[in-house]
Amino acid sequence: MDNPLISLVGLKKFYPSGEGRSLVLNDINLTIPRASMTVIRGVSGSGKTTLLNVLGGLDRVDEGQVQVGDALLSAMDFKALTRFRAQRVGFIFQFHNLIPTLTVKENVLTGLEPIRSVTSQDHLRAQEYLRKVGLHEHAEKFPSKLSGGQQQRVAIARALIKEPQLILADEPTGSLDEETGMLVFELLRQMQEEKQVTVVIVTHNPALGQHADDVYEMRSGNLHRAEP
Repeated sequence: MDNPLISLVGLKKFYPSGEGRSLVLNDINLTIPRASMTVIRGVSGSGKTTLLNVLGGLDRVDEGQVQVGDALLSAMDFKALTRFRAQRVGFIFQFHNLIPTLTVKENVLTGLEPIRSVTSQDHLRAQEYLRKVGLHEHAEKFPSKLSGGQQQRVAIARALIKEPQLILADEPTGSLDEETGMLVFELLRQMQEEKQVTVVIVTHNPALGQHADDVYEMRSGNLHRAEP
């Protein structure tokens, strides 16, 4: 694979378990192309969220190498990892974590705050990203006035506004009904293609793999390639 965005070599991750430790990631090797969408499926406790956290610099491995672009995460200190997350990664979670006291547009702008001060030009960018996700007319509303699917679309706009290299989505449709969840997934796919950003989604929903470029299964800490 020519110049992948993500390269994982020999990853092992242990968690304390009783008097010993439990192997959560077992010798993971994976390459993910730039500007692609990858789905990692698995049941709860299979290790998929741990793998996603490693990709985003939220967690460290005990063995192996984690490379994202030109960043060797496995060799970075805490400060460098914090900067990496702020500048290069957009996160989308099952529970969208919008701030209830901020408007929709203000929530989108929080995606920029770890990087720099927000400018008047950024307000225009936020409005444009809300237009892309079909919510520009709701910019001055508060999250409580939106449906669950609309709130997840705000979270997508928040992740995209800093134009990251990588978007990591942890069960992004898990709290939505099936139809709304597929609409949100299709929007994420559309934004991935339009912005040429690399997207990695972890989910227990097998339907989300149907339109991905690559699909993997996590089973008891082991990663296996699956059919899309």
